[in-house]
Amino acid sequence: MIFFGGPGGRGGRPEAPREHGGFRNLPRLFRTAFSLVWSADPRRFTQTAVLQVLSGAAVGIQLLITRNLIAAVLDPTVSVDPSPLVTQLVAMVLLEAGQQFIGLYQTQQQQVLSELVQRRAALRIVDVASQIEMREFETPLFQDRMQRAQFAMQRLFQVVFNTVRMIGSMSAILGVAIALYLLQPLLLVIVVAGAVPAWVANMAISRAVYRFMWEMTPDDRKRSYVMSLFTARDIAKEVRAFALTSYLRRLYERLSDERVARLIRHLRDRTRISFLGSLGSAVMTAGAYGALAYFTVTGRLGLPEAGAAAAAVNQMRGQIGGLVGSLRELYESSLFLYDAEAFLAMLPSLRRPAGLPRGPERFDRIELRDVRFTYPTPKAPPALRGISMRIDAGEIVALVGENGSGKTTLAKVLSGLYRPDSGQVLWDGTDVARLDPDWLHDRVTVVFQDFARFMLTAKENIGLGRVERIDDVQAIVDAAV
Repeated sequence: MIFFGGPGGRGGRPEAPREHGGFRNLPRLFRTAFSLVWSADPRRFTQTAVLQVLSGAAVGIQLLITRNLIAAVLDPTVSVDPSPLVTQLVAMVLLEAGQQFIGLYQTQQQQVLSELVQRRAALRIVDVASQIEMREFETPLFQDRMQRAQFAMQRLFQVVFNTVRMIGSMSAILGVAIALYLLQPLLLVIVVAGAVPAWVANMAISRAVYRFMWEMTPDDRKRSYVMSLFTARDIAKEVRAFALTSYLRRLYERLSDERVARLIRHLRDRTRISFLGSLGSAVMTAGAYGALAYFTVTGRLGLPEAGAAAAAVNQMRGQIGGLVGSLRELYESSLFLYDAEAFLAMLPSLRRPAGLPRGPERFDRIELRDVRFTYPTPKAPPALRGISMRIDAGEIVALVGENGSGKTTLAKVLSGLYRPDSGQVLWDGTDVARLDPDWLHDRVTVVFQDFARFMLTAKENIGLGRVERIDDVQAIVDAAV
């Protein structure tokens, strides 16, 4: 089996696909993300979305209160009747307190919802990984796809959270935009135009991030594996006995150096793009403040209106910046979600039809008829060629041969882990390819040469041998002694 390697692009490294880099796939990918988050906890998700909208709407109200507060301070009668000033101050305090409470409550709800979404997403990955054919599971291509899907699933909640946050930002922008339009429409146009350079730059950065992560997946997977060789208890004896520490350390350092070098180039490109976008937005912001100064000096805006407009421009910049950031993260996450969607799309074809037949409870013989099997790796020779044999009930059969002669492969075919490319495996004349795989695996016990050690309790390790009876403590005790 080969867990690393495979088709490569430039320099032997796979190139990120280009066909899903556009916006046309966003609605479908958002539906995928939302359906998963909604199914995790509909009530909590609804609460989070509603509170985000309310929080955004409060920003516009805050600006109007700011304008009224400035007007109340400048009113000559404030020393005689301070009630308008006190009213605006109380309203500002209550609004700020409400926003703080909403923010804290939202954070708590989002943490819980994030955990629920991650659990549900992980189980979807498990569904595919546990039902894919063993021969496909062992290929580098599937391992890379699975790792990309796992990484993408971590972004599922980001997609939904950023969408909800985007709704809140849009609510806030709408409120501020109305206030700014009432004060001076031209300021609104300039501030909105200032977001365009940042938007273009952020989209380019998102594509660069996805391309970097996609192309680094095989090397990252190998680097993580090499590190696990130093920390895994089962492998520690081989690492020490064969004095592998120095070699493996150099290998890890080389892979890490390659990643750091590519990361530096990637970040250099991101910095250049980000600088150009920020420069364009800064020029437009300077134009907005220049226009505000002009309107104030020429008397087209009074002091209360100018103060409120300055606050509105600042709020608008922040909210639009947040909106652009949310859109960038949404777009970036959508590129990764395409990998998760493609991975999960395999599940319907992997589901076994209901009502598959079962074989005999007891059998007299197992037969192999002209069985052939080849591992799905480039230019791999057949591991089994035309194997025919018969094993009768009660027989003990030893498979003897050189390393690589196909003994383990034959055992996996006999136990139903591998399906032969051609030929048949028969139990009393019944082809096991037509039988329920779960029924078949329930009747086969295999101890592999490289058998797994489960880092669980002794009770669980014994119970895993007959998992449907794992709660039968007495049976486990009897088996142990």
